[in-house]
Amino acid sequence: MNSKMYSKDHFIIVEGIDGCGKGTIVNALAKELSEKYKLKSYDIRKQPRLNFNAELIISAEPSYFETGLKIREFLKEIEQYDKKTVDYLAELFSNDRLFLYQKILLPALEKDHYVIQERSVISSLVYQGYEYAFLKGNKFALQHPATVFILDVDPEIAMNRLNKREKKDQAYFERLDFLKRIRMEYLSETLYNILKKNGFNVYYIKNNADVENSMNKIKSILNLE
Repeated sequence: MNSKMYSKDHFIIVEGIDGCGKGTIVNALAKELSEKYKLKSYDIRKQPRLNFNAELIISAEPSYFETGLKIREFLKEIEQYDKKTVDYLAELFSNDRLFLYQKILLPALEKDHYVIQERSVISSLVYQGYEYAFLKGNKFALQHPATVFILDVDPEIAMNRLNKREKKDQAYFERLDFLKRIRMEYLSETLYNILKKNGFNVYYIKNNADVENSMNKIKSILNLE
């Protein structure tokens, strides 16, 4: 299956640094779409299953299936982000991504259903490096473009949000210096050019404070107003 067999407006990805508000926007957008189009939704972040009846799928990477859970556990224990660690994570993410696309995302899109996803292959390019784009799952995902919203938040604001969370399970990545570096990768011309070359629609949404304002911009882009 290729991207010509589904609408990119039906495949929506929300990206950005930790603390940028991805989960909040994904949930708000899912609510907006399900109410506007009377869609039955299914959130595989909460109940990871392969078989379900829904016209709107809410997903995330890493997934909540076997390999995705392995990644999530590993991320809690990271103390250094050296090449050995990056190589290991990149392979896990690639495998998890390929499973998710082939078993859930593409079958749903082929039926003209909606998919909203928190994080994607874009996170792998940003956090692990562009040299991992050749991995099978990453290459496969890049061949299936989507409409991408990159939420841009000042790192200091993101750090303040993260410090208020009760659940802190990715300590290595939730540091101001790291957030600043990753933000610049998200805003880089290199990333933008790779995504555009592969047919992605890319939009940058400032999300420092007003979620409602961010949602209004997203709804306008998606013609949901």
